[in-house]
Amino acid sequence: MAPRATGHSQLPEVVVGTVSPCDVVGIAPRLPEPLASSKWWTTPIRAERLAALRIAIGAAIVFDVVCSYWPERGALFGAGSLGSAEVFAGRFRAPFWNWSLFSGVEQPAIFSAVLVVWAVAALCLTCGVRSRAAAVIVWVIGLSLLNVNYYAHNAGDRMRQVALLYLMLSPCGAVWSLDALFARRRHRAAASGSTFVPPWPLRLLVA
Repeated sequence: MAPRATGHSQLPEVVVGTVSPCDVVGIAPRLPEPLASSKWWTTPIRAERLAALRIAIGAAIVFDVVCSYWPERGALFGAGSLGSAEVFAGRFRAPFWNWSLFSGVEQPAIFSAVLVVWAVAALCLTCGVRSRAAAVIVWVIGLSLLNVNYYAHNAGDRMRQVALLYLMLSPCGAVWSLDALFARRRHRAAASGSTFVPPWPLRLLVA
């Protein structure tokens, strides 16, 4: 999607005035008509909304790993488990062509280490430490685990993966994050006015 200048846009009703280009962070895609003429798709929104999604997704994954995956890791992944390599081997061939970093992996110790990395990356996402990189790691591990054991996942986990994809491509750490705090300290800048982001990541979730 080719970026385009956001220009001066009319603010939502909660704010008075206009948004200058310097207030908006992130890429605004070049939308086709009639979406390009729709304020719902083009008017920048407060970055806090995207940050709230980032925090909610990250915290939910940390909770899920600690309370669900970790206690049952031996039953879910590895040799002799519900997700052992032979159970879903056919899913990695035609016509499915599923993909996973852990296809064919049988060692329980590897899956234990993966769950630790997943939880740490999700915690970084929650706190806003290298937010987009953390979202990439969380997305890749989540997709890989989903594809090696369908029995352990449902439609909610697929929605989680979609939301993570949008976080990867958006400035999800623009506010309410350690990324933003460190950036202000590097530039010795105090917290200024509101920060806005293009609305498409959140719009796609509800469209």
